[in-house]
Amino acid sequence: MTNTILETIPTTEKITVDSYPYGRLRATAFFSLEFNPKKGFRSVFQTIDPKNGRVNKVKNSTYYPMMLMYKETETEHIKYNAYWFNGDKETNKGCAFMYIHFDKFTSEQIEYIYKHIYNMLNQSRVYLNVHSELEREQVEAQQKNYLDCINLCKRGIQDKNNVFDKIFIKIN
Repeated sequence: MTNTILETIPTTEKITVDSYPYGRLRATAFFSLEFNPKKGFRSVFQTIDPKNGRVNKVKNSTYYPMMLMYKETETEHIKYNAYWFNGDKETNKGCAFMYIHFDKFTSEQIEYIYKHIYNMLNQSRVYLNVHSELEREQVEAQQKNYLDCINLCKRGIQDKNNVFDKIFIKIN
């Protein structure tokens, strides 16, 4: 078994693959990410028809709060990694991922991601107050944890620094 190395690609780059399968033929394919400051990220895929040389219609994915494109170096396949930041475990995984790949995003995209996490944490905090089956002390400790993480998001929005490694939700 070989170890596949993943090469992450900055969100602003467009990747061209010259020998992409197109039925029995080979085509030129383009892979990129689109960022909309109101909706998030989505993948963009387009090919050139090898029979007539015309550019085919663009194919877009669903929007995600965070998405990053990468290439498997062994196979040269282009893939995507996306997070919704929905729930404590996924927020923790997404923040760890963002900490590592912070430099692949623009400052506008980073601000969008911090704001999305901020909103998700606020929703979790409100939900905890209303629907929690935990003891009062546990709820208060979890509320403090959420507020600490919310304040880190605010700091990240203001300073544009990488504080994703400090955003961690304790899971009861």
